[in-house]
Amino acid sequence: MSVIAQPSAFFGRAATRARRITETGLVWAACVPVILLTRPLVQQALLGMALLDIPLQMNVHVAYRPQPVEFGAVGGFIFSPTTVAVLALYASWLVTAAVRAAERPVLWLKDSIALLSYLGFAVISTLSAYDAAMSFRELFLLFQMLLLHLYVVAFVRSHRDPQQAVRFVMLLLIVGLILETALIIGLRNSSQAFTVLGLVRVQPPGIRSVGGTIGLSNATGAYISLLLAPALGLWLTRPSRAYQAIIAVAFAAGCVVLALTLSRGAWIAVFTSLAIFCLAARRRGLITMGVPLLAAVGVLTVALLSYSSMAARIANDEGSAQSRIPLIVTAIDVIKDHPVVGVGPNNYTVALRQYGAMYGDWGNWVYTVHNKYLLVWAETGAGGIVAFVCFLLLSIQRGRRLWRLNDPFVSPIGLGIAAAVAGHMTHMFVDIFNDRASIQLLWTLAALPVALSSIHAQAIADA
Repeated sequence: MSVIAQPSAFFGRAATRARRITETGLVWAACVPVILLTRPLVQQALLGMALLDIPLQMNVHVAYRPQPVEFGAVGGFIFSPTTVAVLALYASWLVTAAVRAAERPVLWLKDSIALLSYLGFAVISTLSAYDAAMSFRELFLLFQMLLLHLYVVAFVRSHRDPQQAVRFVMLLLIVGLILETALIIGLRNSSQAFTVLGLVRVQPPGIRSVGGTIGLSNATGAYISLLLAPALGLWLTRPSRAYQAIIAVAFAAGCVVLALTLSRGAWIAVFTSLAIFCLAARRRGLITMGVPLLAAVGVLTVALLSYSSMAARIANDEGSAQSRIPLIVTAIDVIKDHPVVGVGPNNYTVALRQYGAMYGDWGNWVYTVHNKYLLVWAETGAGGIVAFVCFLLLSIQRGRRLWRLNDPFVSPIGLGIAAAVAGHMTHMFVDIFNDRASIQLLWTLAALPVALSSIHAQAIADA
């Protein structure tokens, strides 16, 4: 019996030891991700993933409806690396709050009241939506962008060195610009669309304008025009030579690709933003007259290289501008019929069915109105458009207030973002901007003056 019992006892001890090792491994497997989420380096990597995802547009559409997309609607629930990053970042906050009470993160909601109000009116307008399921698709996107906006505000405000945090966000945005422009220039002669890893769709050039991962040339132009003035703002903070080289490459490549987009709205936007920036910086003596002249020479050089395409685009738009007039008339009719709460977010294309009798008088092109302000008003009502415009104006005001501080770092950043938003507001008169790239970039840039203004106000209060 003892001979038989000894192997049995041996295997019993081995099984117990193996079970303990397995249990310990499972505990560590569960704890390691939680521990990693509390590490600042991991949090910065997640935020960087969301920022670089702006130009890459690695979208997965769930419950996709192709027909509304043909008329300018958001067709599905958009999941992307930004979705993963935002969820992980807020999970890290919850973990940090649980294990480090002294470092509990704070959301400064009152500093983003205009944006929160806009989302609130969008939610309210869903109650009157023709198709609530379509509204939920856009709301899902907007709430992701809101969470990212709030996180960037908190990231800068709670950082031990707010300037370093701002520089980190700006650098990732500029690196994203370099990646996008390099891809567009490198694939300039491509004639077919293709996907990378099944996620990143590369749009080929059209007959005259360029494509890219963002998609249509107007969206690409808006993306570039929003980043050029902030890039100059970061340049004026006198960063290291490596930073200056990155900014110079991004600015030069951005100007070249912007010309190739043939987006007149983007041209006007970037001209407005750079004019505001250069005039203000020149007035304070931060730049000499040589800088605007050098920029003008660069722009003229790019224009000459693309002269035939640009001249044709300016002289003959093939009826593009005229065809948008009926769209504006329709939008005004929709607003008249639903002035208070609108037709619901992402429901403009659904509401158009009631105005189908008018299409025969206007031609064959039926689409969402190419005016962001009219679109917001038609979909979210009077409260929504007021809150949306307040959000834009407050972003400019905060940037202007930072510029007045005459701080060597904060002021140029504030001026660059204020000028970019002002230029983008002109572009909103002629396009939709309901794509993720446009919303995510605008709301991310707007978070920086919110955070910096709050830090300055707190410093005054504590003084």
